[in-house]
Amino acid sequence: MKTARPVIVLAVLALLISMTGCNETWSVDFTEVYDVDDWDVESFGGGPGAHTLYDEGFFLNYYRAIGPYGFSGDFTMTVVFSLDVDEANKVDKAWIGLGDGTGMYTLKHIMLYLNSIGEPGTETLDLTEIYGGDFHSFRSMDYIPAIRRHGLNTYKLSKNGDTIKAYFNGVLLCEYMLQHYDLVYSFPIIYAVQDSPKLLFKSVKFSYSGTYEARP
Repeated sequence: MKTARPVIVLAVLALLISMTGCNETWSVDFTEVYDVDDWDVESFGGGPGAHTLYDEGFFLNYYRAIGPYGFSGDFTMTVVFSLDVDEANKVDKAWIGLGDGTGMYTLKHIMLYLNSIGEPGTETLDLTEIYGGDFHSFRSMDYIPAIRRHGLNTYKLSKNGDTIKAYFNGVLLCEYMLQHYDLVYSFPIIYAVQDSPKLLFKSVKFSYSGTYEARP
């Protein structure tokens, strides 16, 4: 692994906003930026915790990171991350979600939970709609379809009105009608629990039909 770049360095996030048909696009490539100062990075989950921006991507352990912008209208969020795991070197947890930009479970969220990544037979996947203190799981699997344990993985979630579709490495996980999630602006959230950089977040991208606003 290359030398880690300092997380706190005076630089600018790679914010790319461009017109694509009727939609706009925002993206950040963690392999090309010099800091994540625009992200809200905070300890979560009670572990010892660490977070580092490497040349190869963004490492989180017992830390969650909330993106600098939220997006309205219909949108597609795409998150790419790399894995290098096996039964002896697993990632305990990886979460990718959407929320109001102020915390993990402050209001309403849509969360993808991946557990025991790298250990076939115990790997699980769960998609959950969270509102207040209630958690509604709308897709649970006792495996992670099409997972690449030594390579790049892509999670994509598209929202069209009140309907979402979720994909993992091109495999449709579900199509679901949201019951409670009605936020005007949705902010990306990423989180992981791992003792060393076996999972690195590579990029986050939004294609959206509405507008965007900065995190509260």
